[in-house]
Amino acid sequence: MNNLLPPAEERDWSLVAWHGVSFWVPNDWTFIPVNDPNETRIQVISPGQFTVQLRTQKSKAKADLHPVIDKYLKVIENQAKKKRQTFTGRVSDKPDGELEYNWRSDVKTHGVVRQCPTCMKIVIAEVTGGKNDAVLAMSKKILATLKDHQDDGWIPWAAFGLVTASPENYRLEKFQFTSGYLTMRFAKNGQSIVTDRWGLAYLALEECTLEQWFIRSGKWDSSEGTLEPATIHGHEGFYWTAQLKPLVKLREAITMLFKWKWPAFKVSGAGWHCPDTNRLFMVTWQHRGKIDFDELIERTVCHNSGQSA
Repeated sequence: MNNLLPPAEERDWSLVAWHGVSFWVPNDWTFIPVNDPNETRIQVISPGQFTVQLRTQKSKAKADLHPVIDKYLKVIENQAKKKRQTFTGRVSDKPDGELEYNWRSDVKTHGVVRQCPTCMKIVIAEVTGGKNDAVLAMSKKILATLKDHQDDGWIPWAAFGLVTASPENYRLEKFQFTSGYLTMRFAKNGQSIVTDRWGLAYLALEECTLEQWFIRSGKWDSSEGTLEPATIHGHEGFYWTAQLKPLVKLREAITMLFKWKWPAFKVSGAGWHCPDTNRLFMVTWQHRGKIDFDELIERTVCHNSGQSA
């Protein structure tokens, strides 16, 4: 993930990455994802009045972006009128084909609209702030880090302190964040990747070793194999190489048969303790073979100069 870098002067900024779109924000801002099948929406809220809002729209061909932003600004204008607020908006063309826009009502907003030439997705991204906030300066700094497409075959994901990735042909199937625990599950044709993270690691390891904790977690109970000690990201950890247990294989085969998919019986796993963040990490890839597990672990970052919001 070395191609995902914060502004040079802001190395402590946090990465936000969701459905292939990524950007950096100050590390005390909070990420809020909202998803539906046809659109991805992201909101990041600062402790003050700054808010980053981003949405993507699917498109199969090159689009005229003017109707896209005109429609969006009309919605904002109507909302302002209902509140009896003054609204002004301006749109300008940029040399690279993007549209830059500003609007003002009870808040100030600066944003851009652009279309990825590779996947054709349309991105609307903006930064909003109070009337006395330096919105333009903050927006330009954040939007300069915006990436809407990766060209290395991997999709970055970053939220709530977890930075990871999935192969570009895997889709997000589950995302759960609760106090002390976060999990993301990606799937493709019967194969799956699950990335788990637990907080308060020192409490979890008070009465057992790291190896015992991973075994007791139950995450690898459905498979049988070899647990090998390893150093992962400079920390104590383990690699797990296994096959699904016989009864689990049978159940998996029957399930996949009804879905017209080949079952995946192999399991590659890794787990480690990051003292720097007081967290435990576990990555499990159920697959049919020919995977780049080392690359996946390399992209699952437990701590860095920049973390995730």
